Amino acid sequence: MIIRAATKDDVPEFVAFLNEIIAMGGTTAYQSPKTPDYFEAFFAPGSARLLIHVAEANGAVVAVQWVRPFDPPEQHIASIASFAKPGQAQRGVASKLFAVTKAACADAGYTQIDATIRADNDGGLAYYGKMGFIEIGRSPDVPLSDGTLVTRIHKRLAL
Repeated sequence: MIIRAATKDDVPEFVAFLNEIIAMGGTTAYQSPKTPDYFEAFFAPGSARLLIHVAEANGAVVAVQWVRPFDPPEQHIASIASFAKPGQAQRGVASKLFAVTKAACADAGYTQIDATIRADNDGGLAYYGKMGFIEIGRSPDVPLSDGTLVTRIHKRLAL
């Protein structure tokens, strides 16, 4: 397994499994499919504070993780998103991917990483907890596009 900075060439692979995750529902705040164009901004000049890494196994991208400046912009806080290809779980991939992301965040001058996780995403809550994130708040009853109300849990990690 290789953990490396993502390139534009990786976009079709991770968009395909991100859309599979979106279609499955229940683990991401994204509710509509994404196109490769959505990610073009990730690789645009001037997006140096946006960091994106992939885990590659047997020549295929099996996980992607990115951070970007927190919204509203607080230059020292990164907002993280993590996705793994369904059915391709490999022991230790997520931890190794996060170790690289965490180091890159520190190098980029971030002092904290923020994660917002749906309360019904048990796997995401467990993952970020294992990585050392602590709960700092909740946004109750956030409506999904179909009207379903879901609490979002906000966690932070100090670097």
